Amino acid sequence: MGIFSRALRNVGRKKTRTLLVALALAFSVASIISVQTGVEASQNHTQEMIDRIVYNTQETVNSTISDYDALIENVRQGMEDVGNVTSLQLRQIQVTAFSLRGGGGGGGGKGGDGLSQNEPLTDDAINDILSLDGVEDIVPMVTKRVGEELRHPDYVVYGFPLDAELNEKYRYLPSTIIEGRQLAENDSSVVVVNADLKYFFNAGVGDTIEIEDDYGIDWEFTIVGICSSTMESFGSPVYMDISDAQKIAGLYPDEYPGLNVYAVNESVVDSLAYDIEEMYPDYHVTTYADFAATNADRIEKMQEMQLENLEEEKNVTVAKLEADMNTQISQLENDMQGIEDTGNQITLISAVTAGLIILFMMSYTVKERIKEIGTLKALGFTGSSIMSQFMTEGTIIGFIGGGVGIIMALVATPILSSLLLPESEAYASSNPTIQLIVMALGLTALLGALASLYPAWDAARRSPVEAMRHE
Repeated sequence: MGIFSRALRNVGRKKTRTLLVALALAFSVASIISVQTGVEASQNHTQEMIDRIVYNTQETVNSTISDYDALIENVRQGMEDVGNVTSLQLRQIQVTAFSLRGGGGGGGGKGGDGLSQNEPLTDDAINDILSLDGVEDIVPMVTKRVGEELRHPDYVVYGFPLDAELNEKYRYLPSTIIEGRQLAENDSSVVVVNADLKYFFNAGVGDTIEIEDDYGIDWEFTIVGICSSTMESFGSPVYMDISDAQKIAGLYPDEYPGLNVYAVNESVVDSLAYDIEEMYPDYHVTTYADFAATNADRIEKMQEMQLENLEEEKNVTVAKLEADMNTQISQLENDMQGIEDTGNQITLISAVTAGLIILFMMSYTVKERIKEIGTLKALGFTGSSIMSQFMTEGTIIGFIGGGVGIIMALVATPILSSLLLPESEAYASSNPTIQLIVMALGLTALLGALASLYPAWDAARRSPVEAMRHE
């Protein structure tokens, strides 16, 4: 206890020097605490970001898999229902201005290669066909295939009259809307797209897509609904108002590439189809029953191909999501490693600096107090007691510097962290932990003792006679 009291008095006698050394130590300790606090805050922040990325990616992956599985199930269900023809479909006769047996093309005034193309049907044609016995109603339609390969288009635009009563009766718009809403009367520049096209356009309900017309002009449409996946004969459908489709296909308001004619009953369908062919011999006339029988194998093959494509798209999409996640995580981990490396370097430099400060101060103190050391030895103090006194002084100075440094760190940790470490938003809310404060205080005390070891040994080994002669 006597050694500690003497050491404390000696420290007190050198107030100015002790204060300056303690202040220098304080900056070192504050740097160590602030840097380690910032590193820990950055680690926690990075881990939270990684956890959030993993969670969000997994949610997206699960949602994507679920959407694709639903599409695949819809296609499989469609394959099972290929042969199920309703009474309404059996009453349908399709009249088109181009031959579906040709090479490609859409529903405009322009034909594709190998396509037998006529002038579009008009309102006059509708009135002529309505005058035939056995006709119940006519629904005009506009179709346009979009894509470089018209035999296998990216999608097909379907334009129909947006008449709720007419649609309720003949069901020409998609029956199942899985997202958003159905097309409504007076809608303009809006579309309902097939479920698989959600991924083709990379767009959902509320997003805008562009569709190019026959003259190279892009028309913007807002997606208002996603319909359950259906396998149309020539490609995935995009539904819109017939007037919008006429613009896309380069048609006038009274021009239509096709008409869906509905007979009053199934028994008159064949004779009615014959009468229409007689009236318009240059146009393609087919009943739904004939069309389904002729194209059943083709539709089934297209459905099988669509199943394979959907499975492949699902796997590719999931793989890309996971790859993006791994890239983000890797980047975060690299950034975190950079912060940790910088923090460790600053901590090491600060610790070495603190130790050197105490070493130089205690070495200078020994030189100043050589006569005092000789006197103490002449009075009977042993070398070990003198050595203990000087090490205790170094430890006390370390404690004082550590205490001041802790106070500085508690006040200025966010500022020091942002100045000393690479940029991170985590530092703003960083606060030192109790464990870090205790560790820093113990480190300064240990540095004080270790840095005083040589000066204390140097003082203890001096002979009394030599020390008393020193000026």
